[in-house]
Amino acid sequence: QLLADPARPAREPLFFERTYPHGDAISRRLGGLRHALGAGHAELGWLDEQVYGLMRALLAQREDVRREAEQLPAARPATRDELYRRLHLARDFAAACFEQPLTLAALADVAGMSANHLLRTFKQTFGQTPYQYITAQRIAAAQRRLAGSDEPISSICLAVGFESLG
Repeated sequence: QLLADPARPAREPLFFERTYPHGDAISRRLGGLRHALGAGHAELGWLDEQVYGLMRALLAQREDVRREAEQLPAARPATRDELYRRLHLARDFAAACFEQPLTLAALADVAGMSANHLLRTFKQTFGQTPYQYITAQRIAAAQRRLAGSDEPISSICLAVGFESLG
């Protein structure tokens, strides 16, 4: 569409506003660019080709995300897109703030949804409740800290957001 009529506004956003993990293709391309640029071996023609390859990888990831959004339980595509965006806002917020006390109501406020709707669609979309997601984030952070430090378990538990050792 952009090639046929670059001035025409897009009917849908090119990318959803959310945190994207690197896929293997994107990570390899970024790593190669970083290495070549750091070593001073990047010629202009080669760099152009690498940027186009990176864009192809990003667009392929976009198609995967588009398929995810199409699975959401909403009749209209615009509603599915908005629901997808809001769910990822809540999940990204939970991932960024998991050390803090988070409630379902706080996540629902971030997403601009009711707590019940967020709970139901979060579970349908991600296969776990927001509480289970936050707990998994806390456990992963605690595992990383335990493996890399001599801190007592009790202080690590409290630092990653658990309220007790249990």
